[in-house]
Amino acid sequence: MSKKVLFLTGTRADFGKLKPLIGALRDTEGFLPQIFVTGMHMLERFGSTWEEVVESGLASVYPFVNQAPGDSMDVVLAKTVTGLSDFVKESSPDLIVVHGDRVEALAGSIVGTLNNIQGCSH
Repeated sequence: MSKKVLFLTGTRADFGKLKPLIGALRDTEGFLPQIFVTGMHMLERFGSTWEEVVESGLASVYPFVNQAPGDSMDVVLAKTVTGLSDFVKESSPDLIVVHGDRVEALAGSIVGTLNNIQGCSH
């Protein structure tokens, strides 16, 4: 049975660093990488870079809009936790990989910890 590895990305910068690992897992038998894409990726003013994640063809991509104009950071965190939690309950990943120091990484750590999912963060 393949291990489901969920990558959480909120920015072009963190995705650029995660791409080699996602590609390596995609090419390794026994792993099924998935990408939960949110944050700045989803915002038109930052280039709608979620499309680049989809076009990379590295894994199944699950886009989630976690913010609206005027949302404070606590609201963005709450929305991200809720959206990721719902996705985790549907997909049952074995591992969540987060990278960075933004609210999306914090949400991934919270959801993974409270659902007893192994994690890897940097």
